[in-house]
Amino acid sequence: MPMRRAAASAGILFLALAAWPAPQRGALDPVAEPVIPRACVATTPAAPVTPTLAASTPRAERTLHLALPDGTSVPPLNGVERPAILPWPPHRPWSPIVGKETDEDGVQWYVHADGSSTTTQMAWHPQLGRLDPVTIVLNPVAKTAVRPEPVPLTSTPPVHRP
Repeated sequence: MPMRRAAASAGILFLALAAWPAPQRGALDPVAEPVIPRACVATTPAAPVTPTLAASTPRAERTLHLALPDGTSVPPLNGVERPAILPWPPHRPWSPIVGKETDEDGVQWYVHADGSSTTTQMAWHPQLGRLDPVTIVLNPVAKTAVRPEPVPLTSTPPVHRP
């Protein structure tokens, strides 16, 4: 009898989950204006930050710091204890950290000399069912056209004759 109840409960749960509506995904609009991340809009002025040399940090504490490509390290931000690796783009020269800002949502960001922003946060990892540290890098880029303007035809196109 208890097995039948368990099987019936599992079947009802399965049907309820199968009937749950899937999230709707909208079509991407290729001509939409880009959204500027809030990290680009500072609400508090940048405070000076001095990175420390990784070699001068005790080995046990190195995992507690965010290692930078130039061999220095800085403390992780936003309560992260063991930050993920800094994903600095390999094609972009390293830019040193010149300050620290807090955006309007209370998220702390390191500010780099070239205008880049870096932060560490805890993010939910649904496959593992836990929070994991992430390191985010935002690099400024030149503005580009999303869609080129149409080129007017100055002559008639050739007629195809088979």
